[in-house]
Amino acid sequence: MATILQPGDYTVPQPPLPLPPVTVTQTILPALQIAPFELLWGVGRSHPVPNPPTHGTATWTPGEPTTCDFRPIKLPGGESDNLYALRRLGAYLPDFSGITHLQESQTLQVSDPVAVQALETDWHIQISKSVWNPGLQLLPGSPWSVRGFDYTAKKWVSLGVTFDGTALASGLTLAAEYLISPTSLSFVSVTVNGQRTPVSFVQPVVAMANAAMVFNKAVQLDARADALPYIVKIGKMTVSY
Repeated sequence: MATILQPGDYTVPQPPLPLPPVTVTQTILPALQIAPFELLWGVGRSHPVPNPPTHGTATWTPGEPTTCDFRPIKLPGGESDNLYALRRLGAYLPDFSGITHLQESQTLQVSDPVAVQALETDWHIQISKSVWNPGLQLLPGSPWSVRGFDYTAKKWVSLGVTFDGTALASGLTLAAEYLISPTSLSFVSVTVNGQRTPVSFVQPVVAMANAAMVFNKAVQLDARADALPYIVKIGKMTVSY
């Protein structure tokens, strides 16, 4: 059952879905698609707007790769119908309380890159009352660009990484590297199809009122105002720390 998000709210509802038992013997975990998806619907965040009760549909098919058939609808005012697909991974991982270095990699394939307003990868890592939010936004253009979210200015900013977005039609590999400290999150590099680009971007740690241990991974699919459908395949996902 999909959940409707309110404007500006990507707070994950609790309690989490139950996860199947998984035995972990290493910190590099391939095919993390085994975690169940939770689908959270929202709208474009250019300005606060009421979140409508009706959204499009999304059909997830597990596997390697996992596939999402994303069928947004047109929303009033030219807003975009956005889907936040969440996976809770904490139960799959060894103790991550001492995490200092995070690497992620996945393959992405999009049936119609022209239909995409943006694609985003997002992490929510909480240890005690501190939260780190690594994540990238792939933004269409000529060429496409990669951005990170500035939590101080509350906006996406360029990381100085560009790539040929038409490669998404046949599939590309996206990887990133981050450093985690008690006070900050530093983006170290972004790699697209083997082309590694060093980046220099730092986010502050976000303080929470309540302590928790959370390790979540999400992918956000953003639709254009004309609500063209598209299919996304996500595969070969790995994380190491």
